[in-house]
Amino acid sequence: MNSRSFTHTVLLVCTSLIAFNPHVIAQPAAPGSGASQQQNPQATHSQLQQRVEEAYKNINQYQATLQYHFESQSGRWKRDERGEFYFAFDRSTGRLKIDHPGVYVVIKDGTLYVRSDDFMGRYLETQAPDPLTYATLLEATTIKGEPLLSNPMLLALGFLIGEQPITELTEWTENAAEFLPPEAGDTHPRLRIDLYAASTIMKIDPSTFLIDSATDETDMSMMTGNANTSDFQRKHYKYIIEKQNEPLEDHLFDFDTQGGKSFSSFDTLVSDIFGSPGGAPTAGTSGTPGSAGSASQPQSPLIGTAPSDFTLKNLDDKDNALADLLEKNKVVILDFWATWCPPCRMALPEMEKLQKWADSTDLSLQIYAVNAGEDPYTVKDFWEQNNMTLPVLLDADGSVMDKYGINSIPQTFIIIDGKIEHIHAGYVENMSKELQNKIESLLAPKPEPEAVTPDAADTTQSDANPNSSPASSEPQAKPKKPKRAPAAPL
Repeated sequence: MNSRSFTHTVLLVCTSLIAFNPHVIAQPAAPGSGASQQQNPQATHSQLQQRVEEAYKNINQYQATLQYHFESQSGRWKRDERGEFYFAFDRSTGRLKIDHPGVYVVIKDGTLYVRSDDFMGRYLETQAPDPLTYATLLEATTIKGEPLLSNPMLLALGFLIGEQPITELTEWTENAAEFLPPEAGDTHPRLRIDLYAASTIMKIDPSTFLIDSATDETDMSMMTGNANTSDFQRKHYKYIIEKQNEPLEDHLFDFDTQGGKSFSSFDTLVSDIFGSPGGAPTAGTSGTPGSAGSASQPQSPLIGTAPSDFTLKNLDDKDNALADLLEKNKVVILDFWATWCPPCRMALPEMEKLQKWADSTDLSLQIYAVNAGEDPYTVKDFWEQNNMTLPVLLDADGSVMDKYGINSIPQTFIIIDGKIEHIHAGYVENMSKELQNKIESLLAPKPEPEAVTPDAADTTQSDANPNSSPASSEPQAKPKKPKRAPAAPL
């Protein structure tokens, strides 16, 4: 897992900030000088920061709607989505509610509750972070290195709950907060905070010094390593304050368990989704929709069938037909991935390990990394920078993924003797070993069923061996469960 590394004196010379310029601010002229002086830009920034932080500290109750517009492009995949978040905060009681698309968070009476669509009927119920700060809230709502909440939502909450929010928000990143002048024709000074590859610019209401709107843009060149990428990810937010320093209804902070199962940590919750009680993965419990025997992950109808044929270009612009690949090797593995997908990037080194294992055992096995809709330059640059050696196939228009019913990545298809035998979705720690065991199991000769006589079937252990000792009743230590990450939706 990647570790997180996040980073007046009156300002108004009129009744608004129309004339605000963070670099040049007029100060009273010295007596008799007949001239004005220029104020240090850093002092101006400090004044505005103080005003913003004081405005939020004076809020005891806050209820707002956050309207969003999310637009992105990754290869052939485009997304244009609009919706709303809701959140409420009561400083006097320490209560917090976040109604975020797919995620619901409540803090009340010293308890943190988290429900997510991805938890499949499960929810987190644990001690609330104390003290409640931007950092502790982020940590408490991060699962396997991936925050459940988006940047502008976290930033808005950071201002409400922080003692020195701008300092706290930027101590996680190498870049300090930067105040910018209003855009042409606008009166809102702006605050820019960079978190990882995402840059958030917030407009500040000049009459209240509260955040009015925000734009969050991700630098896809940093995510993919391709400076020439045309991919983008952009989010626009508008804050609609419904209540400020007014009593909030108790029902706002209700948490509906929806009849789900409670867990005290994300580790145990995720293990319950993907792992068996004993720690070893069982059929269908390791994020493998192609495995049999799971109520939550039914067997894919593709299991046991011949894979749909296709012809794709490789990084040398040469055609590769699946039929030809299947003729060359007994086992063919298709690993669908993309450079922008965090679990894909974690899984690829495991695929390299799996190929090295197969080569060392002279097993006729070849893995092909099938890229999901990105341009060859992006893929080749990523491949070279990360010293990858597996052959790459380019599903430029996503047609192969459509044929295989793939709507999240990574997904790994194991094809043996021309039939799909196993499908693995997502990333798991030591994934190469897990897939190695699966391949060995699939290739192992199937034992003939033993003939059992009625008498033998009815024989108990004590009848068969009267001198045998009963099994120890002491509980066995459970092995440590591997870390897992679900597949990323396309």
